[in-house]
Amino acid sequence: MAPNLQERLRTVAVMQPYIFPYLGYFQLIAKSDVFVFYDDVSFIKGGWIHSNRILAPNNGVQRFSVSLEGGQSSSRSIVDTPLSPKRDWQRKFTRTLRETYARAPHVERICGLVDGVLAHSSDSIADLACLSVRMVCEYIGLNPRFERSSNFAPETSSLDRTNRLITLTHELQGECYINLEGGRTLYKSHPFNMASLELRFLSPQLPPYSQGIKKDFTPSLSVIDALMWNQPETVREMALQGKVTT
Repeated sequence: MAPNLQERLRTVAVMQPYIFPYLGYFQLIAKSDVFVFYDDVSFIKGGWIHSNRILAPNNGVQRFSVSLEGGQSSSRSIVDTPLSPKRDWQRKFTRTLRETYARAPHVERICGLVDGVLAHSSDSIADLACLSVRMVCEYIGLNPRFERSSNFAPETSSLDRTNRLITLTHELQGECYINLEGGRTLYKSHPFNMASLELRFLSPQLPPYSQGIKKDFTPSLSVIDALMWNQPETVREMALQGKVTT
């Protein structure tokens, strides 16, 4: 019988960095011993690398975005996508957060966390997104080993997608590679098994919580929303959920 995560395989996850991503991203981190920010791959236009969503009581779901110099371009890697030198968007965003979550119990604490991330001297969206994830993890008490593919193993960038992930996992002394459920269409177990690795997938579980309005729960928002309404210990418990399967 193949081993499972409960047998404490050294588990590696590799994922593009996103700015204050949704809770499922942190569930993947929670299942990982080593989490690699996949930051030297192409920027995904129209995706979630530089943007996410919050919930306004009167206006519903609102999308926010980090301003990029030269706009979005899939011809650049994430780590080579610079932030706009004009930082007006930072002040506007934190002001929007304070107004949107004025009734949330943790508004000042979380706005302070967001301010701390945005005020950092980051050069690229990769820097800023990685920092946002690490700061949230520190706040809620998740502590895997973090790496960035651009720093840790840039020499593997010429490999095809599957072989690069296998190589990264081996170099990190991993025994299991774990991906979000959507990766089932991209990765098959055979190449991993041939390399003496387990392949696992995480199905995120997004438990409802009070969002300060009387409407149905809105899942898959930025983790900012969960942090605004819940104690860090509660968000950590949410991050520990998620179903892992072969």
